[in-house]
Amino acid sequence: LQAMADWFSFGQPQYQTDGIPKDGFETLLRLIYSKSWLNISASYRLKSKNETLRHSIDGILILNPSSHLALKTQVRKRINNAASMSQGFAIAQSLAYKSRIGKHVALNLETQATYFDTDDYYARIYINEKNILYGFGFPMLYGQGMRYNATCNLKIGAQWNLDLKYALSNYANRSSLSSGLQEIRGNNLQELWLQIRFSY
Repeated sequence: LQAMADWFSFGQPQYQTDGIPKDGFETLLRLIYSKSWLNISASYRLKSKNETLRHSIDGILILNPSSHLALKTQVRKRINNAASMSQGFAIAQSLAYKSRIGKHVALNLETQATYFDTDDYYARIYINEKNILYGFGFPMLYGQGMRYNATCNLKIGAQWNLDLKYALSNYANRSSLSSGLQEIRGNNLQELWLQIRFSY
């Protein structure tokens, strides 16, 4: 059982404020159960900031049926009590596989599919997903849609590492994404990362 409480105060105006420095608090309660092949966690978080209450409920289930395979399910619910209440949820399922190819090559693969549905930006969901080394692995999701991603890590000997990631976000309720020079016509956002590392 884990518990946390935090009080904070800002000396300068923050993002999405009315230009006045604010203070607030955050509390977290988490329950974790773990065995060699099973890990379950459930948590509740309450955050008060800028006269807004945000409730977050998270559940994570990880199964390790063998040394090569791992299954992970994430469920997240968020309620934002501002001038008008908004809420959202997401559910993600991932599958990870690792193996050795011969004596000097190690292969790690992971895929994940996420369904999300939020009322607006204020009820946005951050979901954890695998990424390349030093890459950001918490995409922000709002609206309605699906996100798919796959990562591959190939380690050759003691010196070479090849990391590859592909992600696709499909939004059911949009005809264009972003704005200005970054605007995408359509409802699909594709991302590709490639990283080659050599150490000596």
